[in-house]
Parts: sequence; structure tokens; C-alpha cells
Amino acid sequence: MATVDPQFVFYYFAFEEAAWKMLHQFPEFLAQDLYGAAESILTTMSRYYDIPQSQRPDTVPMFKKSETEIRTLGPPSRDVAIMTFMLFWGSNNNAHIICFWTIAHILTSPSLLASLRKETAPVVRED
Repeated sequence: MATVDPQFVFYYFAFEEAAWKMLHQFPEFLAQDLYGAAESILTTMSRYYDIPQSQRPDTVPMFKKSETEIRTLGPPSRDVAIMTFMLFWGSNNNAHIICFWTIAHILTSPSLLASLRKETAPVVRED
């Protein structure tokens, strides 16, 4: 994305900062920051998807597969961007939740915790 628009990361940060307004269904006139960031993201992603996949070897496999499957339906790049942005946002937005539940699972499973301690013992010091 950065090759298409170097500001992409900043658009995403702005979107993340204002995404709560979407969850509360704020109208566009009260959430111009959210809608502006979303529009910039989708424009950048659309331009990215206009580039043939063969010229984008750095695409993450999950998104490459998603794009391939979506393209079988024949939508324009803008629609591919909309669908894959939801995957992108969902995977990034839930990372802290996934980490919490992973740690909770490890700490409540003595055999898993013992296994992880054994596996990491060669590189972890106790001091």
C-alpha cells in the first residue's frame, strides 16, 4: 500500500482513532474524520488492486487468496477494496483480544504452560 500512497498508514491510524463513531452510527457530518479516513483508505486500496497481482508479490497470502476469490465474482477494484478492508480492519482491531485470550488459555492450562516453558527454556533466563 505504501508504494501506492505513502500516507496509507496515517489514514489507517486516523480511521482507528475515529472508528468508535462508526460503531455508534454517527452520521457523516459528525464524523468527517472517520469518513474521510475511510475514503482515503479505500481509494488507496482500490488503486492497489488495480495493479495486477503478478506485480504485487509482497501481498500477504490471506489477502491474495481473498482477492482471488472475490475477483471470481467480477467486482471492480473498489468493491474488492471494501471487502478486503473489512478483513484488514478486523484482523488488526482484534489483535489485543486474541493476545489476551491466548495468554489466558496458556495460564489456565498447566500442561500447555509447562510445554511452553520447556520449549523456551534454552533462550529464557530466570533473573
